[in-house]
Amino acid sequence: MLKSVLQLSIIFFLLSLGACKKENNNPTTTLGSDFFVEGKGLRKVWGMLSPTVGIGGFGLTQFTYTPDGFIHTVFTSGKPGINGAPAEYVGHRKKINLSSGDTLATTGIPSFISREYLGASQSGCLGYGLVPYTDKFVYQKGAAIEGDPNWQSLPFASTFAKIYDTRQAVCYSTYVSIDPYINVAYFTNNTTSPNTPKAIGKQTLCASVELTPNGDPLAFVAQKTDSLQVYNFKTNTLLASISLPLFLQYIPANYPSNHRPTANLITKRSQDGTKVIGIVYHAANYLKNGNARVLSTFVYDIATNTFKIKVQNAFIETGFYVTTTEDFDDEGNFYYMPPLATGGKLTINKITPTGGDVAYKTDFIKNGGGTVIAVKSAVNKVFVVCSTVGNNIYTDDRGKSTILITVAE
Repeated sequence: MLKSVLQLSIIFFLLSLGACKKENNNPTTTLGSDFFVEGKGLRKVWGMLSPTVGIGGFGLTQFTYTPDGFIHTVFTSGKPGINGAPAEYVGHRKKINLSSGDTLATTGIPSFISREYLGASQSGCLGYGLVPYTDKFVYQKGAAIEGDPNWQSLPFASTFAKIYDTRQAVCYSTYVSIDPYINVAYFTNNTTSPNTPKAIGKQTLCASVELTPNGDPLAFVAQKTDSLQVYNFKTNTLLASISLPLFLQYIPANYPSNHRPTANLITKRSQDGTKVIGIVYHAANYLKNGNARVLSTFVYDIATNTFKIKVQNAFIETGFYVTTTEDFDDEGNFYYMPPLATGGKLTINKITPTGGDVAYKTDFIKNGGGTVIAVKSAVNKVFVVCSTVGNNIYTDDRGKSTILITVAE
């Protein structure tokens, strides 16, 4: 066990060396050529092989893009356990030039972030992440959020759901005792807020919280009564409300009145901080084939208090829960990978407010040659991350997993 921990520490130490130096691990022109098809609307940017053979695939945990032309990622690959022990996850950080595929070294993932936590899918308030629209990797350490060199320590004792810079972070949760409550802790303008739960209405199904650039916490709340509301959480003031015909019309008449459909609301702040973009899901086992969701997207302009539904009541058969192969852009367009039909080609679909659900990119992976592990939208670009799983029959590169980052063009 001690040997395993020591090896993992050495890996993280090696990842941390050489900050801002050019790395010599750029993909060759042939990497991914055995499964990725050029000329199908996606351009290959960067890729790598796993350090070992036959040990499963890559998992993407964090991804962002900065307008200066760099992709920033945190992802994992498998590492064999010692003497038959279970496999471990090794963390990787990369800063990749979008145009050339060249990489710059970054500081490593801190060794005190456990490999199990790093490799797991997370929701709610997290302990590490990439600051959106930046290259800053941050993590919770005691009563502060620490980060890369030159990151100013942020004195915020809570783990964070979202972080914007060294002056803004927020953690929130919702729960139901008798009535739904939302619990919000936030740090802004050098002040940590009191952590006071507030009732948000008996009909509330789900909520998400963003901070405005000036520090006001905005709570976006989806109601079973078919409305979407925005509150200033600090003052408990209703700022805007809009009709959202998503829930009631899809609940069968014979369901009890207190039935609460499974719902999820996800928001993110635009790069310039002027807008909040979001998506609301309604997952229910009585929809069509039973393994599906209905979704709507919206855009909220903070300065003008303008609230607009974009995509409305789109239906997707991708299961009840949010996946890594879906995302939405600043205009409320939604991108996702639909289920693969027998003998069909992997496809990324795009749902727009006016154009419906159409194939956005398709036929970019050879049949059976690989899969898509993530779809990400950032700064008006769409990225598709592809992968293959290692094969332990081979001891050379054919037995290694592959991760390949592509951009839509």
